[in-house]
Amino acid sequence: QRRLKVRIKSVNYEEVYPFYSKAAKERVSLKTSKETWWYGIVNDNNEILGVAGLLKVKIGYRIKGVYVLPDYRNMGLGGQLTEHLIQFCENRFSLIEAFAYNPKYYEKRGFNRYGSLPNGAVKLRKKP
Repeated sequence: QRRLKVRIKSVNYEEVYPFYSKAAKERVSLKTSKETWWYGIVNDNNEILGVAGLLKVKIGYRIKGVYVLPDYRNMGLGGQLTEHLIQFCENRFSLIEAFAYNPKYYEKRGFNRYGSLPNGAVKLRKKP
């Protein structure tokens, strides 16, 4: 497993948008709204290797669209992004949810299933 020196930073949607169609082909939604904060995981050259969103919802926050470029997968970058979002919510003692086709990814991070969507995605949440 390659190790990269990376960091997570806030990004604007204009920086996320180039990932939109690639992510959609893999059933990852990078749709935005005014209540979504976006984060990117970047290398030393400030190139975005992956993105994730956090949407403010009534019950707390929802993780949106964790997506890593294919050449940088299996290096733990998506996990680092996800853990960053979870920490953000835990620091605010806030509930966090995710709608995912890969529920095990979230279950191993302490999320529990509570339903499903008509498109087959599993609804999960994690209490603070």
